[in-house]
Amino acid sequence: MDHDTCSNKLQKFFVTMETALENELPKINSFKSPRDKLLCISSCCTLISNLMLDTSKSNAIILAGAD
Repeated sequence: MDHDTCSNKLQKFFVTMETALENELPKINSFKSPRDKLLCISSCCTLISNLMLDTSKSNAIILAGAD
């Protein structure tokens, strides 16, 4: 895979992630309890993880893990 193809796929991933988070993060202001706010943040983290997993599977991009 050449550099331009990889770059375009990563750019598409970040645009998708940004759009998804723009829809999810403003919801945090509608919650009052800390528990509900943390659940919203947890939902955003799950969303990011799922997008990374889907992108790596569909585009054959190997994303670095924590280990």
